[in-house]
Amino acid sequence: MVIEARDRVGGRNFAHHLADGNIVEMGGQWIGPRQTRMYELCEELGLETFSTYNEGKVLVYNDGKKSLMGSDKDALPKLNVFALLSLGRAMKKVEQLQEGLDLEKP
Repeated sequence: MVIEARDRVGGRNFAHHLADGNIVEMGGQWIGPRQTRMYELCEELGLETFSTYNEGKVLVYNDGKKSLMGSDKDALPKLNVFALLSLGRAMKKVEQLQEGLDLEKP
């Protein structure tokens, strides 16, 4: 049984097929290098992944302010030191919480 809040299965992932046959992702568009379970699931289901374009600068909005972030692997947005520390603490807490999840009874 699949329980979904929308009229389709897929959560944030949503591929829109254009008239010319191309596909544009309209929702969650990628999985990252640390999302190993998602890559394992793709492999298990025989799904194909492909590299995405990640060159140049990435525009980041934070509290109404714009900053540019490099496309380097594990690049950090240009935030003040307190915001970066807060982000780091939050990411560590999420990782600790996920380790304690029972996958049979999440």
